[in-house]
Order: sequence, then C-alpha cells, then structure tokens
Amino acid sequence: MGRKLLHGQYPKLSKKADVDQEKTHQWLRGMGLKAETEGFIIAGQDQSLFTRNYQSKIVKNSTEPKCRFCDQYDETIDHLVSGCSILTPTEYKNRHDRVGQYLHWKVCKHYKTPHAEKWCEHKTPPVVEGENTTILWDFSINTD
Repeated sequence: MGRKLLHGQYPKLSKKADVDQEKTHQWLRGMGLKAETEGFIIAGQDQSLFTRNYQSKIVKNSTEPKCRFCDQYDETIDHLVSGCSILTPTEYKNRHDRVGQYLHWKVCKHYKTPHAEKWCEHKTPPVVEGENTTILWDFSINTD
C-alpha cells in the first residue's frame, strides 16, 4: 500500500508546536459539521487541497507551483490563507471584518444597543451609543 505524503501532516506538526491539543481540536467534537465539511477542513490543514503546489509536488504534473495571484511564493494552503500579498488588502480584511462583525453583534446584544436578530445580518455602523455605552467600529486609535 502506497503512503500518501500529506496525510496526517497537520496533526504531526501541531504536536510539535506550542499549542493546547484539547482546545486546538475541540471543533471536531462540538461543531456539528457535516462529514464532508470536516473532511474538507482537515484536507486544508494537511495541505492536500488541489493548489498549484499540490499539483506540482504531489501529483507531479507540469503545473508551475507559484501562486496564481502574486507569482512570488509556492501556492500552498498556508500561503493562500495568510501570506499572499495580493489577497492581503481585500480578502484578508473581509475575513477579519466578518469575525469583527460577529463580535460587534455580541457586544451590541450584551449592552442592549441596536442590533440585527441574526449576526450575519448585523450592520456595523462607526458609532453605536447605548445608555452607558459607546461602541466604535473600524477606527484608528493612536497609541504611544
């Protein structure tokens, strides 16, 4: 039986890192994900999605491994998720703002300020004022 080079890489690497093993893998037990969604996430963690790097190094076809967006680094999952200079100003900010949108919604709910029924429908105005609360969104804050 042939050994698949990328299978199991993420668990092996996460054991070497300084991470809390219980919390790192908690999502596998409690999120209620469909099996195919869970499998897709694990394939991404194992770097075994069909990126250019995967095609070049694992499938060994004639695909150039460089990123299709920046053409500077090998197109790995890690690079696409957090390292591509072309995706940084748009996609990473959008992802960041969606997380922030959820947190903003939770804070608005907690302080009983105006908010949508569902977090994904929540709008994030620059300033939300409550009885004893002011919630700011996407402001630059100058610090020392």
